[in-house]
Amino acid sequence: GRTEVFDTPEAMPVNVNFADNNEETSADILVVTAGNGGELGREAAQKDKELFKSFITYHVENTPGFNGKTGETLTLTTPPGTPYKRVIVLGTGVGSSMNEFVLENALGGSLAKAIRDTGFNSANVIIDGYNAPNMSKARIAAHLANGVIGKNYSFDKHKNTVPNNTPQITFAVPDSAAA
Repeated sequence: GRTEVFDTPEAMPVNVNFADNNEETSADILVVTAGNGGELGREAAQKDKELFKSFITYHVENTPGFNGKTGETLTLTTPPGTPYKRVIVLGTGVGSSMNEFVLENALGGSLAKAIRDTGFNSANVIIDGYNAPNMSKARIAAHLANGVIGKNYSFDKHKNTVPNNTPQITFAVPDSAAA
């Protein structure tokens, strides 16, 4: 995998990693996707069955108001005995509207806020279910990372204290070197 640290005097640092799909990394949060209608991406559905016994699918299907619209998020507290403390389901909407702007602004921004709102600082993001036929998973991950970094930008330069809890976000892609 590859790690990028984005840090400037005015910005809250974010550690962004790109890991190969088969690399297991520990984190407090798992991020999966759901398209319009709340259907989980293929890899997300597989992880749900393996790790959570369809816990995510159950909640996506039974949470009023969650439809998988672009940028919509659903945060779940996971059952005891699972490897994650939270799951964030990120709505990807309809694939035909997927482009760099949507990935960075609507999805990356929503993801950054959802991660921050959990109070935890580490997340593994499954790059799955984006239905963006003209973009590789590595490119999708890079644009999401840009959105997360942009949303975490804050004007802390003149504050007395700077937070020391740097978010650690890992994007799982088929080829981390391409991200």
